[in-house]
Amino acid sequence: VRVEGWLLILKELDVVLLDDGRKATVLETYGAGTAFYVECPNPATGDSDFFMVELAQIKKIIWRS
Repeated sequence: VRVEGWLLILKELDVVLLDDGRKATVLETYGAGTAFYVECPNPATGDSDFFMVELAQIKKIIWRS
């Protein structure tokens, strides 16, 4: 992810903003940092959704672990 000219490497437990507006926590990194298994809280149900995202789907890093 590029932020103000810097290339940031995502790592476990970083919190990211997805391109659809949801916030997700990175749980695993795959493909040399091009794909990620994330947890996304679902406030409507109180559960979490777990799914894979590609680097292109990540808009920015909200919090670094």
